[in-house]
Amino acid sequence: MKLYGLLLFAYILGSFPSAYLVTKIFTGKDIRKIGSGNVGTMNTLRNIGLVPGLITFCVDFGKGAAAAYVALSSGVEQWILYAVILGLLIGHSWPVVLKFKGGKGLAVTAGALAFIDIKAGLIVFAVIGIAALVVKNTDIATIIGFAVYPFTIYMVKHDVCVLLVGLMQFGAILARHLSEGKSSVFSVFRAP
Repeated sequence: MKLYGLLLFAYILGSFPSAYLVTKIFTGKDIRKIGSGNVGTMNTLRNIGLVPGLITFCVDFGKGAAAAYVALSSGVEQWILYAVILGLLIGHSWPVVLKFKGGKGLAVTAGALAFIDIKAGLIVFAVIGIAALVVKNTDIATIIGFAVYPFTIYMVKHDVCVLLVGLMQFGAILARHLSEGKSSVFSVFRAP
């Protein structure tokens, strides 16, 4: 019962549309109709500005940290902590309040990992940073970073259940990136 309550809490918290609200406050516009249409930090930063982008990042990071804090305080098993991140990620990426069109989950996952497992978080975000420098595409870099994520948390936690939940998280992030027809992920596969 505790698992379902935590997952529901994580989904609802993840669904809080920070990029949408910040953009509305600063410009009166709908972030879903601007730039990539993604309801997240990067689209806000690129198209609305530095301050709105930083506010969005901080709120999204805070959502992740809050979900992790509540889960940790509940004294649940390790795999449930990662399941809570999955619930948060699903809420952020497919929020019911925005007709299931949300962000890609980078900031919320960073916030959660900062509390649950800073070591694994640093490894994953270092891989994303290096990949971004090499491939010059943040979407592809994120996919690469989260491809190593399940194995990174498994190496740290040595728990098969954690590995399985990590693979589901990677699946959610991959699905969210590939669900955008105009995503720059697809540009890599197009002929020049």
